Amino acid sequence: MGKTIATAFLVAIAIASLADTPRKDKQRAAAPQNAFDINRGVAEHGFSYEQSGSLLFNGKRFKPSVSGTKDMPRFHIALSPGGRFAAAAGKDIDGQDTLYLLKLNVLTAVPFQRGQYRSVGGVIGTWWSPSGKYLVALCAYEGQRFVRADIKTGELVDGPWLKATDKHVLWAVKGAPQWDGNTDVLKVTVDESCDPYDGDCGPNAVNSGKVIATHTVILDADTLALSVRD
Repeated sequence: MGKTIATAFLVAIAIASLADTPRKDKQRAAAPQNAFDINRGVAEHGFSYEQSGSLLFNGKRFKPSVSGTKDMPRFHIALSPGGRFAAAAGKDIDGQDTLYLLKLNVLTAVPFQRGQYRSVGGVIGTWWSPSGKYLVALCAYEGQRFVRADIKTGELVDGPWLKATDKHVLWAVKGAPQWDGNTDVLKVTVDESCDPYDGDCGPNAVNSGKVIATHTVILDADTLALSVRD
């Protein structure tokens, strides 16, 4: 029960914090552009989410096919600048989302979930790198992590769980990440809290989710390597 509560708390905090207004500084806001939801049985901006579960573009299927389960009432679509590509997240009622990089001009799809994994966890946000080379996503399930796709090659990289090295703590992204100028480097603010999965949150995980520190973390969109700036 404590583990479930801790997970729900982390996801809720992350989703709420991403709605914060970004600071107007020299960093470029990394918030997605041209983003919208498509409910099952509805067509929007060329996309249609069929009652059968298939996601289509201009009435045509992707290869491989993109579809949602009966527990996915909607897809969230985030178009790239220029509209040639899209990130499509199948939103599951239990947070077991799927995620695809869609190439709209050739109708191909790159699924982020692969092998034995049928979900990437809850997709909190997606961002297109300034160079146009990468699609980066933040996902959450018993913690948070970044994943990314190389838009040209389809290469996928799964980042590590967000946590401090050699400490029994978890990190949760706070606010909207910022691109560091025109570089493919994300500047991310994280809240640090105890790790309930390592038994460091007191009896019945009473301190789960309590913020004990805040850090600025730098994320390389190519390797997803993390480094603490302060």
